[in-house]
Amino acid sequence: MYKILIADDERWVLLGIKQLLEKINLPFQVVGMAENGIEALEMLVELQPDVLITDIRMPGMDGLELMEKMNACEIDSKVIFLSGYAEFDYVQKAIHLGALDYLLKPIDENRLKSVLDAVLDRLYKEQDDDSKLLYLEKVFNVQADCFYKKLDSGEESLQLVYQCMSLLLEEEWNGEKNGLMEQNHFFYFTLSREKNRIVVFLKYPEKLKQKSVLKLIKDIFPGIRAIGFSGKSYNGDNLIELMEESNIALCTEDFCYGHGEMDFSKNREVGRKKLKEYLCYMNQALEEKNINQLRILFHELEKEMKEGRVYIDQLALLYNQLAIKLNTEGAAFEYFNYYQIDIQFSEIEKFFEYVKQEVENSFQEEGYVTNSLLYSIVMKVKSESIDNTIALGELAEEFGVSRGYLSNILKKELGMPFSEYLIGKRIQKAKELLLDDKLSIEEIAEKVGYNDYFYFLKAFKKNTGTSPSKYRKSILEKILPN
Repeated sequence: MYKILIADDERWVLLGIKQLLEKINLPFQVVGMAENGIEALEMLVELQPDVLITDIRMPGMDGLELMEKMNACEIDSKVIFLSGYAEFDYVQKAIHLGALDYLLKPIDENRLKSVLDAVLDRLYKEQDDDSKLLYLEKVFNVQADCFYKKLDSGEESLQLVYQCMSLLLEEEWNGEKNGLMEQNHFFYFTLSREKNRIVVFLKYPEKLKQKSVLKLIKDIFPGIRAIGFSGKSYNGDNLIELMEESNIALCTEDFCYGHGEMDFSKNREVGRKKLKEYLCYMNQALEEKNINQLRILFHELEKEMKEGRVYIDQLALLYNQLAIKLNTEGAAFEYFNYYQIDIQFSEIEKFFEYVKQEVENSFQEEGYVTNSLLYSIVMKVKSESIDNTIALGELAEEFGVSRGYLSNILKKELGMPFSEYLIGKRIQKAKELLLDDKLSIEEIAEKVGYNDYFYFLKAFKKNTGTSPSKYRKSILEKILPN
C-alpha cells in the first residue's frame, strides 16, 4: 500500500477526501491529516508519505510555500494540489514547482481516481527493475516473474537487442499469440493493450536488420494497419521506456497518416528543436493577442507533423502550454495527453480545426454573441430545472461558443459567476425541499445535485448562515401549529 497525507484547513474536506479514497479502492492508505502547512511539513518528515494531497490556501504556511520547503528538504512525495476555480495562477506556480496534478473543489470521484491512477503509474515507473515489471503486470495483467524469466531466456553467446513495437490492427485482437514465442533466436512477448492495439516486446540477434524484423512482425501478425517502434537497448533494463517510445511512435503515425510505420528515434532531436521555436512563437502571439500569428503557427505545426519532424507527444506538450495560458485568462480548454489526442480526434486535421476554433472563440470581442442569442442563453440557464441543471460545457456546445467565453458573458448577465449562480439555485431548491420533513438531509443533498454530503452542508451554511437541520427546524416551527 502507498501512503497518503492530506492537508487542508477545513476538517470536512479532510474527511470527505478520506472517505472518497476508501471508496475508490486503489492501493493507497491515509496515514495522516494535517490542518495547516506547518503541521503538514512535520508529518511529511515523520511519516514520509508517497503522496501529499494539499490545499493551496492554508493558514501558517500555504501549499506553495509547503512545496518549496519540501523541495529544499528533498522530500520527494508526489504532490496533488486542491484549488478553487479562481486559482489558476496558483495552480500554474504549483505545476512549476513540481506538482503532478490538481483537483478542483468540490472533488469529483472520477477525477480523483483518474489523477491517482496516473500517480500510481508514476510510482510504479520510478521503482527498481522488479517494480517496473510489476507495473507491466498491472497494465497488461500478466505475471511479472514469468515475464522476467521468459524475456531473459535465450542463448548467451548471441549479442541480443531489445526493442518494442506497438501495433494497430485492422481487426480486434483475439489474444491468440499472447505470451512468449520463439523463432530462430527471435523472441517476442505479446501483450494486449486494447481491442485492436497490442504491444510486442522483442529480443533478437543484433545482426538481424530492422527491415527483417519488420517483415517477421508482419508475417506473424497479419492485418497490421500501423506500427510504431522504439529505439534499441542492449540490456533490457528500460523496457518501460521502450514501450512508451513505441506507443508515441504508433500514435504519431496513426494520427498523421492512419497507416504505415514510424520510428521513434528518427527525427526526435529535430522535433525537440522545433518545439522550442514554437513555444517562443506561441508565447509572443498570446501576449500580443495576435490570432493571425497563431493561425500561422498551427499551419506550420500541422505541416511539420505530416512530414514526420514533430511527434504527437511534443504536440501535446505545446497544446497544454497553450491551454494553461488561456485558462489563466478565463478560458476553459481541456488538457490532453498524446494518447487522448490520437484516440479522441483520430485525424490531424480534426485536431487543428478544434484548436483553431477554440482559440478564435476565446479571442472574440464582446459583440460576438448577438443580443437574441444572448437572450436565449440566459433564458435557458434561468429556466433549467434543478433536476436537470445543464453543465456549462454542454451549454457552450449547444450554442456554438467556447466554454470560457460563455462563462464570461454569463457572469456579466447574471451578476455573478455561473458556478455561484448554480449554487444559489441549488440552495434555493434545497430550502423548498426542507419543508418536507419526510426527506432526509442526505436525500435533499442528492436531489439538488450534491453527491458530496459534506460539501452540501458547507455550501448551505455559507449561503444561508445556518445548517440545513437548523434551517428546517426554524421554518417548521414558524409554519406548524404548536
